[in-house]
Parts: sequence; structure tokens; C-alpha cells
Amino acid sequence: DLAPDPRAVVRWQITPEVLVKAATGLFTQPPQVFQTISTGGNPGLAPQRAWQSSVGLELTLPEHVELQLTGFYSQMYDIARMTQTIVPGDNGEVRREFYRADQQGRAYGLEFLLRRPVDEGFYGWVSYTLSRSERQNLGGNWVAFSFDQTHVLNFVASYAFDGWRFGATFQLATGRPTSSVCATSYDADENSYDASFCDRGERLPI
Repeated sequence: DLAPDPRAVVRWQITPEVLVKAATGLFTQPPQVFQTISTGGNPGLAPQRAWQSSVGLELTLPEHVELQLTGFYSQMYDIARMTQTIVPGDNGEVRREFYRADQQGRAYGLEFLLRRPVDEGFYGWVSYTLSRSERQNLGGNWVAFSFDQTHVLNFVASYAFDGWRFGATFQLATGRPTSSVCATSYDADENSYDASFCDRGERLPI
């Protein structure tokens, strides 16, 4: 399939120390291979698309330290989701549709980055992201995405000495959403049970 991805980026250097930037554009991602195989997948899946936009500010501080503050928003379409729907086949028969690209998504938030570029001696950066990622089925409510993490803190530091560089990294993140099984239904074709999950009201530990 042909999928044009128009994009635009604007950068405005207000002063030598202050830069304002903005970007927007369409991004396309093909389905995963396992989602399109003829057995257990859907060869007719459309690619996933997302309209992503951001606006930010960059400050150059003393000692070559950089400070960046960026707000972002992404609207996603045609996300493939698992389904057990029975649909008409090509020869008047019925078949099971394992994946359907009818889910929407959105992600938005704010990112803070303080960084000292790579140089002799000390190098490091610290970043903090406050974000929300959600999904919505047709006619349904917006719910937190399975991998949504509200708060993410990263820290990286290293120091070069006598031809060697020693460093360390650290990450702290709040837990992902989790849910419990509310009910099950028997699948006679597979001789197994399909689980129905409650809304994701709880989260894993930090």
C-alpha cells in the first residue's frame, strides 16, 4: 500500500541562547508479521497511522549545559487489536477474524531534559516525562494503554579518565495498568476458555 507521510518542522532561534521549535506530521507503521499471516492473522490489515505534533523550547546554559522542554500529542488510527469475530469468507463460507484494525489511540504529555553534551571529563543528562497513553475500541470508552507509564525519570552520568570512561544509568517509572479476569467464555473450536478482563483500574508497583 502507498502511504504518504507529510511532515513539517519549524525552528526559530530567538536569541543565541533560546530556540523555539515545533513539528507535526503523519507517520505510518505496517502491521506486525504475526498479525498478517493467513493462519491466526489477517492478511488484509491496514497499516497503523499516527498524526504526531510537538512544540518545545531549548535553552543553552553556562558550561555548555542544555535545557529542553517539549510538549507532545499523538493521535493514532487503524490500530490492530485481537478479536474472535466470525465474518463471511470469499466463497460464501464463514471464517474467524483474529485481528481487526479498528482501534484508536492517543498519547500526550510533557518532557523535561537537562543535558551536558559529550566532552572530556563529565557527561550526563537527566530527563523526566509526564505522559498518558490511551486506547479506544469502536463505541467504547478511552482506557489506559497496557504499557502506559505516567511518570518516567531517567538519569545518565559518566566521566572520562586516562582513556577510560566510567558511567552509570538509573530509571524510575510508575507501574503499568493491570486488570483482573471478570469472566470467561468457552471456545468449542479451540477447546479452551477466552478471558474477559475488567477495566484497568489498578497499576503495577513503581
